[in-house]
Amino acid sequence: MTGCEVRDDGSAYLVRPSEPSGAAVLFLHWFDPPEVNSDRTEFLAEAVRLAGRGVRSLLPQQAFPWSGDPVGDDRDRATIETELTRLGAALDTLAAGPGVDRIAVVGHDYGAMYGAVLAARDPRVRALAALAPDASWSTWFQAFWLTLPDPDPYAALFADLEPVDAVGRVAADRPVLLQFADDDFYVPEAVRDRFREAAPTATTTVHPKAGHRLDLAALTVRTRWLAEVLRLP
Repeated sequence: MTGCEVRDDGSAYLVRPSEPSGAAVLFLHWFDPPEVNSDRTEFLAEAVRLAGRGVRSLLPQQAFPWSGDPVGDDRDRATIETELTRLGAALDTLAAGPGVDRIAVVGHDYGAMYGAVLAARDPRVRALAALAPDASWSTWFQAFWLTLPDPDPYAALFADLEPVDAVGRVAADRPVLLQFADDDFYVPEAVRDRFREAAPTATTTVHPKAGHRLDLAALTVRTRWLAEVLRLP
């Protein structure tokens, strides 16, 4: 095991291993405001452990919908695109690290949805781990913020931006890990089935009674998968 340096500029953690392996991970956190780790701290312990195997990690604080609510029109799509631009810049920062030649994205919940679209657009992402994503942007916006009387026109705004389609594009030529729980209130079986259909080559795990947070068993699977796809020592 090697040591690491953790830097926090208030907008992101950068975890730098003392003995870099050339591997890097962009970690994108979940949205669950009652939880204390519904921010860039969610994956910090995981990133520090991976630094012991030479992995450089960046853990940015995300903005939408963490610091701004959906409004129910095309401004929400524009805000998602703005967030994707910010995450693209974070990927630039990660890729600029000394010796970095292989990058994975790990995301949870909305972080997984952003990560899927980012990976589909950027070939520098060599692998994607998506934890408990929803298939469509509009579903949770509609259910927990908007309750629009006719949700169809709003859903149509995201037709070419949907996470499930992005996962399918990534899985066509890169490793993808999809992690779910069998008792996740937010991600029912029908949504899991949509991802399986879109990405039949992905490695999909469904963890018993792990909830939307997922659990240690999921972490263990993810650590082994990252070690394989990033060729960690």
